[in-house]
Amino acid sequence: MSALWWRAMWNGGAGGQRGGCAGAAVVALLAWCQAGGAAAPSPAGLADLSLEELMDVRVVVAASRHAEDARTAPSSVSVITAAEIRRFGYRTLGDALASVRGLYTAYDRNYQYVGVRGILRPGDYGSRMLVLVDGFRVNDPVYNQGPVGGEFPVDMALVERIEVVHGPGSSLYGTNALLAVVNVVTKAGDARGTGVSAEVASGGTAGGRVTFSRPGRTAVLVSGSLSDSDGRMLHFDELDDPASNSGYASNDYERRGSAFARAMHGPLTVQAVYSSREKGIPTGAWGMVLNDERNRSLDEMAFVDLEWQRGAPETLSVSARVQHGAYSYEGDYVFDDGDGEHLNCDRTEGRWLSGEALVVRRFGTRHLVSLGGEYRDNLRLDQLNFDGDGTSYLESLESSRFWGLYLQDEFGLSDALTLHAGLRYDDYDTFGGDWSPRLSLVWLPTTRTVAKLIYGGAFRAPSPYELYYHDGMRTQKPNPDLGPESVTSYEAMVEHRIGRASQVTVSVFATEFTDLIGLATDPTDSLLVYLNTDRAQSAGFEVELERRFVRGCWGRASYSYQNARDVATGDRLSGSPQHLAKVHVTRPFANDRLIGALEVQYVGDRPTVRGGTADACVVVNADLLAGSDDGAWTLSASVDDVFDRKRQDPGSEEHVQDVIEQDGRTLRIELSRRF
Repeated sequence: MSALWWRAMWNGGAGGQRGGCAGAAVVALLAWCQAGGAAAPSPAGLADLSLEELMDVRVVVAASRHAEDARTAPSSVSVITAAEIRRFGYRTLGDALASVRGLYTAYDRNYQYVGVRGILRPGDYGSRMLVLVDGFRVNDPVYNQGPVGGEFPVDMALVERIEVVHGPGSSLYGTNALLAVVNVVTKAGDARGTGVSAEVASGGTAGGRVTFSRPGRTAVLVSGSLSDSDGRMLHFDELDDPASNSGYASNDYERRGSAFARAMHGPLTVQAVYSSREKGIPTGAWGMVLNDERNRSLDEMAFVDLEWQRGAPETLSVSARVQHGAYSYEGDYVFDDGDGEHLNCDRTEGRWLSGEALVVRRFGTRHLVSLGGEYRDNLRLDQLNFDGDGTSYLESLESSRFWGLYLQDEFGLSDALTLHAGLRYDDYDTFGGDWSPRLSLVWLPTTRTVAKLIYGGAFRAPSPYELYYHDGMRTQKPNPDLGPESVTSYEAMVEHRIGRASQVTVSVFATEFTDLIGLATDPTDSLLVYLNTDRAQSAGFEVELERRFVRGCWGRASYSYQNARDVATGDRLSGSPQHLAKVHVTRPFANDRLIGALEVQYVGDRPTVRGGTADACVVVNADLLAGSDDGAWTLSASVDDVFDRKRQDPGSEEHVQDVIEQDGRTLRIELSRRF
């Protein structure tokens, strides 16, 4: 690890001067929180004692597929609680993940993507991060996209916590768990029974949600939500031409809806989810006619999951689950090839049936062994491309299957030292088999300190989209010879509690990618194509400080240095910032009936695919949460990008824009009532 880490670090230089603004924000915000006074902490009230959740009761499931303390899990783990989601007003999964150390987001005005430790390749559709809901995979079967934006199928108000397992997770989960595993754990329900909420926001946004829950022997939770947004009027300098509406686009709309239902009875849990999200495409990507309302994407997902579980990991636990799901995509694009406008259409249909089984058994006092298997049959992987007049360019009707077996042993070498060893084998009918190992050494020298050494290997199978998609060889062509990409990762981290109120985490990591799949332009024909051409390295470190102050105040600050480079050229990877800094502070007022929250995020400059730069930017978000004494109603008001900085994210190969402007200052008000 040391040679790889130092080599990658040396190539990038130390550079941390651009974090000055974020550093000043850290001092100012923590001073604001410290000013709360020296009185004893007040009752929890609206504050919900989230610091206890964050620092003392951080139970996670995703790191080992069974419940355990995040401190002693065999991975570096971050947890976002329901209290954080509510106080900071996170509306999408991507917004919440952007608060985690080492993670950042990019938005191309169609989809939101998450970068991890400097890796966010153009055109990858978020396929290098595995997204789970209550432990089951929601990456779609065609693009393998991990949904984090408006297309994520669960309303954020239903989320109990978000578990982020940093680093490779293929030893337990197989493909897509290349950079991180994100497990979204939903709430069990509310004893009040019924809840309603309504919100309005900038950009002509309005929405609402209705939730019903019933505790008891057969617990039931049902929820539905709708949202409609007109979006922003955008201007693109690269398209500032009278033939392109002088560069102005108003078709930035988004309409989404979701439904969630769950019933739990004894060892059985049944969940059903449906989501739909239609988004206007305002950027003129792939050469579309700018500002045409017909340019749009529509994602729909539905699945039913049945899980049975008995026992406890401390002795013997057995679980099994089956899932049947469907995913569809509709894309409409208007082009003008000189002979007049014509409509081109993408239609994608995915169907899958999957099953999993897991046995966790303790042998004596030293061994905790997990043995599991997974089978997935992608029944349909259909991709069609045709013009509005019926001319067909693509009719790819594929299917695929894979199975995986994994074994993990948690072996106590002593009371303070535990070795975690895991191995998984996956077999695909498209390219064959792949092995994924993991080794972790967890040492607790004192009750306040934990140190971890982590090694992992992972892979990502090429998606059907990367393998087979083309649009009649006009802008993109297929590559059925694509192979899987792989990663080898090393990490050392120390987590130390200082007194009863503070915790510091330091992590050093090095990651090497081989056969990295990337979207590129073939110079021989100027067509976009996915290739296994890239080798990359990413190395750096992360520092995070979390502290609770008097009167219920809480703060967390983190800094990440990540040096991600192309091995062949030594250049920084496009879309990769070297510096990230984040500060989050909450403070209660008025006997906890009001809670103020401030969030500061600094993202360093990022190279673009065309050799330019997306400038570094500091964005400040502010939220205020008010509630009644009995918790029956709450009112939240938020201002995102308070100083209207309008951060710019790098474009991809399909965009004319080198950088794409973000929303800027956004106001939002939500009123909720529980009965």
